Amino acid sequence: MSKEIEVKKMKAFEMDNAVLSEMIAENLEGEKISVNDLIRVERDGKDFVVANAEGVSNSKVFEGVIIFKHNTRSYWAKSFDEGEVDSPPDCFSEDGNIGVGEPGGECESCPMAQFGSDGNGQACKKHQRLYVLMQDDLLPVTLNIPTGSLRKAKSYYLSLAQKGVPYYGIITSFTVTDAKNKQGIKYPEINFSVKKFLSQDEIKAAKSYKEMFKKIV
Repeated sequence: MSKEIEVKKMKAFEMDNAVLSEMIAENLEGEKISVNDLIRVERDGKDFVVANAEGVSNSKVFEGVIIFKHNTRSYWAKSFDEGEVDSPPDCFSEDGNIGVGEPGGECESCPMAQFGSDGNGQACKKHQRLYVLMQDDLLPVTLNIPTGSLRKAKSYYLSLAQKGVPYYGIITSFTVTDAKNKQGIKYPEINFSVKKFLSQDEIKAAKSYKEMFKKIV
């Protein structure tokens, strides 16, 4: 895993961060970027769907550099069978630590976040939001990693750490396959794999971009 592979340079790493920040500020007339402003990668079965100014693209494989990531949580008091399919959660945590809504408060001690609060699982579902920078883009898109794929995500990050590679030091390839839970119920699982390694200079640029991005969102 330590061998570097020569790749086409990431467009965002070629631009000075100060210039990029100034351009964003000018385009938005000083307004900050919110998570909801960024393009969200949707999933349609085993396809990843990206809709941008150039149109809509569907692909079985989605690739990019994970520039930043954090956990989120969401809780619905009613099951989807009882409530409306598109209803917002009763409680939501943007950082996976503090919930806003009902019951709200600290997630770690919340009864709804304990295993067994929803059968064998958690009533308040844990997710992970990834900010993924694609090859020719200057801003990342967001990709939600659902509860059933968190174990795969953690295993992937640990395998990188074991080899001394930060998660933003590679181009990650995402695919979706069928999996089964302990009850034998099928669900779509997101898989992670290394597509290509970034050079040491690109890793430094990725880390610098990450810090810049955290300031403008």
